[in-house]
Order: sequence, then structure tokens, then C-alpha cells
Amino acid sequence: MGFSEELSLTLRAFIELSGCDAALVYTLKAPKIVLVQPKDGRTTRELLEFTYWVTRNPRLEPGREVRQLLRLNVDQTTWPGRVALARNCMRLTEANLKDPELKDWVQELRKTDRLLRYKTKTTMLAPLMSPSGELLGVCQLSNKVARKGQTTIPEFDARDERLMKVFALQVALLLENQRLLEEQDQLMEGFVNVCVTAVESRDQGTAGHSHRVADFTLALADSVNRTQAGPMKDIHFSTAEMREMRFAAVLHDIGKIGVNQNVLMKAKKLYPWEMDVIRMRLNWLHAEIQLSGYKSGKSVQEDLERVKLAWKFIDRLNEPTILPQEIMPILGQFENLLVRADGLQGIEDVRAVTEDERFKLSIPRGTLTPEERKEIESHVSHTSEILKQVPWSRNLASVAEIAGKHHEKLDGSGYPCGCKGDQIPLQSRIITICDIYDALAAGDRPYKASLSIEKSLEILAAEVGTGKLDRHLFSVFLEAEVYNLVKTMSPAKKKAS
Repeated sequence: MGFSEELSLTLRAFIELSGCDAALVYTLKAPKIVLVQPKDGRTTRELLEFTYWVTRNPRLEPGREVRQLLRLNVDQTTWPGRVALARNCMRLTEANLKDPELKDWVQELRKTDRLLRYKTKTTMLAPLMSPSGELLGVCQLSNKVARKGQTTIPEFDARDERLMKVFALQVALLLENQRLLEEQDQLMEGFVNVCVTAVESRDQGTAGHSHRVADFTLALADSVNRTQAGPMKDIHFSTAEMREMRFAAVLHDIGKIGVNQNVLMKAKKLYPWEMDVIRMRLNWLHAEIQLSGYKSGKSVQEDLERVKLAWKFIDRLNEPTILPQEIMPILGQFENLLVRADGLQGIEDVRAVTEDERFKLSIPRGTLTPEERKEIESHVSHTSEILKQVPWSRNLASVAEIAGKHHEKLDGSGYPCGCKGDQIPLQSRIITICDIYDALAAGDRPYKASLSIEKSLEILAAEVGTGKLDRHLFSVFLEAEVYNLVKTMSPAKKKAS
């Protein structure tokens, strides 16, 4: 049962118990910080905001505009404001409402009546106090119902006031519990945002990826909820499950915080300092050839051009692209480029490109060696371990499992556990599709250019065809055009455009 339903039940039960016609609740909004003294001299910014009311007349339910307009200052200008300041109950009789000395207050009450399309004849108000003594708002009961045969307008009495205090305590507890839940939610949201910020501060090249994946995930899950035919028609994610899925999607890469920074940010096959060492060797070789030509008097232009060509090829091979097979033999020629250097054993020949460097330049796709790829893949295990340490509430209990299986594949070829089929939660399968799509289509990866929507979907379809991804979820992804619901443009490109 939600807060509104519980509050409604409480209010309806009490108007029956107290024998009145309507019950109304105002809640206190926290004061805003005032840095400059207002011209009217007021220093308070506390407001009583209309929150809920019930009456015996179901046609008098207020619209949204009433909730936006009905806001009262916590001061002496209105009865709810006075009750909030005094922290005491107040009963108003028909005589009070006709008293000329109370004209201003009655006018304010009538403004409220007009908004609610209601006529207050008698009323009783009480402050809503938390168990710690903090003011949470004001509750109001209106129009005591006449008993059978009674001809005069009934008034609220001392017994009603005692009941009112009990009622106010009950409503205050509801408000306090709701506030604590909201604060808990805000705390969790803040924790999640801090975690994502920490991850993206280490991997700025993919900043925004986590939130985009979460947006894609919710869009796909919502599309599944709206599916009315096929295998997905009986699947429905509740509001709590959608929130759990969003947290799992936003935090799916939190484990990157435990990955080596150099590997995480590796944009090319060789690190910059490795390229600097190769350039130094080739510069040395270039100088040796020039010196040799100077001493011998022979032309060495061909050898110098060979060194320059070697650097051009190395620079080209260092890019994170699929390596054309015709370039592979050229790498072998680098072994014959020797640099004479002073070593521990005296003068010795050093290759311009070492075997390790040659191996890295031969990477056919991407920038990572097998060892570096394992390092990157370890982020999933780190994600699972980190999220397991969080004391999640019951409706978020599966966040760690969902996030920790976003790289598993249905055929068991994924990692870190090689789970298959139903061992992978449906929520994880949703995140997997969204994660892969964003990684392909996003333009913020330092080691690859973004792919078109068509090419990205083609790659996903190939993964589906080999049994790695859920074909039914992918069908919904295509039919609902989820890929068009979230922008994958990088922050730099957005700024440029």
C-alpha cells in the first residue's frame, strides 16, 4: 500500500470516528536559504503546502491545480499558519467565523474554500509533530455532522480535541515514515551517482555510458511491459523491479574502479611511452646511418627513407583498427632494423622494434593484449563484489546479481562465470543488449569510432543468431525502436553541435 492510499484510509476512518464531513492535511516545506534580506522584511520561507483531503462528497476531489495554488505562509495571517507557529490545537465555531475582529482570517479561509469548492462552518486544527518534536505540518477537520433531529450547527468539543490529538499523532507518524523513506531513496540515489561519478572520473572517455545504458534498459523494459503478443507478453516489471534494474544498469561498470588505469584508458596498441622508445631507437638509427654515409662518402638516402617508412608503418599499425593482412609481412622486416647501442656487454645490436612490441602491433582488433583484456574483463567480478557489500533493501536485493551478469552470454561464452540460459536473469539480458549497443554506437570511445545504427544492429543480430543474446528481447528492441529513444552522441560532440 502506498503513502497516499494509507493516508486516505486514515483520514476517512477519522472523519467517521469524529463525525465530521472533511479532513485536510498540510505539510511543511523546508525553508529555503535566504542570502539577501527581502524588501518586505520577511525572513521566513516556510510554507504549508496542501497535501491531501477527503470528504464525504466524492465529487469534491481537488485537482492538481489546487495542490499547486494552495500554499500558506507559516505566520499569523491564516489559521493553519497560527497553529503551526503555536504548536497547539485550535477550535473555531460558527461564532468565530462571524466575528468582525477575525475578518482577515476568515477571508483567507474563504479563499481556501473557493479553491476546494467547499463551505467551512466549523473547523478544528492541530499541528503534526514528529516523535522528535519537529513540526511536519497541520491537519484540519471541518464541519461536524449534525446528529439525527439536531437543528443547530454542531460544534467540535473537548472530546473531539482529544481525538484530534490522537489523529494528528497518527498522521504525523505516516508523514515521518514517508519522509524517512524519501530520505533513504535520496541517500541511495546519491550513493549511486557518486559511484558513477567515481568510475567516469577514471574513464572519462566513456563518460555518460552508464546513464545511457540505464536509459536504454528502462526503455527496453518498458517496451517489454507494453508487449501484447509473443513470448514477452506475459512479462511485466513492477515499479520496484524497474528501479532495481535502473540501479543495476547505472552501476554495471562500477568494477572499473578496480582496473588498472593505464589499461582502462588504453587508446592505441602501444602506450605513448612505448612509442617514444621506438621513436628514440629509430632516431638513433637515422643518426647512425647519416654518420656512416658521412664517413664512407656513399649515398645512404635509401636507408634513411627506409627508417622514415618504418616509422610511418609503425604509427599506422598502432591504430586500433582491424589489421590488413598485407601489412603483416612488413612487421617482419623491422627485425632487420638494428641499432648499435652501448650495453652491459659493450657495443651490441638492438632491434628497432622488440618482439613484445611487434606482438602488440600485430593485435588484429582493438588495442588490448590477451592479458590486458583479462584485466578489463575483471571489472565484472569487481562490480559483483563491490555491490554485494552494499546493504540493499529488500526491493533492491538483486542489484548485485543483475549487474554482475551483464557480460554473460546465453551459450555460456560470456564472463566471468560462463553462465548459460536461465542462469542469467532476464534483467541482466536486457542490460547486455543495451550495453553492447551503446558501446558500438556511442561516439565517446577513445579506441574506436562510432558505428552507424544499422551496423550496430547488424552486429547485435549476429550475436543473436549465434545464440549469445536473447532473440525475443532483441525483437522488442527492434520493434519498439529502442535504439532511437536515447541519444548516444558523446558529450564533446553534443557541445560542438
